[in-house]
Amino acid sequence: MTIDRPMLQRLFRYAVALTRDEDHAYGLVQHAVERYLSATGSAIASPPSWLRATIRNRFIDEHRRTQRYEHVPYEEGSVVDLGTQSLEHLVMTAQQLAVLWQQLDAEDREILYLWAVEGYSASEIASEWAVSRSMVLSRIHRLRKRLALAEGGAA
Repeated sequence: MTIDRPMLQRLFRYAVALTRDEDHAYGLVQHAVERYLSATGSAIASPPSWLRATIRNRFIDEHRRTQRYEHVPYEEGSVVDLGTQSLEHLVMTAQQLAVLWQQLDAEDREILYLWAVEGYSASEIASEWAVSRSMVLSRIHRLRKRLALAEGGAA
């Protein structure tokens, strides 16, 4: 399979979702493409998944190497009743989203990107991450709570 422009754009958007930095994202995509091109002799069943996994693994390696301070998790605050509201119906301003995006860790940004932007199902994400579907659904549920809290706090 060849790597075409739309695939490169999707990989770049995915890397930006992880890193929050376009320059760093370019480096991650370049590294993944170089590894893919050097591994063309081996059988890669799903190149897009393989490339995303390479980007994710490189990001994690770099993050662990440069991590010098304790991560401060997002403050959950009080319990929020979501009612019948779903993620698809939340309306947020660009500023609210930017603030929330900065507060999410890399795994949450990755799930949100794959699920909300690329349209992957929880089963597909779980398969790619080699974890249970219930773990992915749990993470999506916690993301929904955070988004509802952010949307409710601004109103």
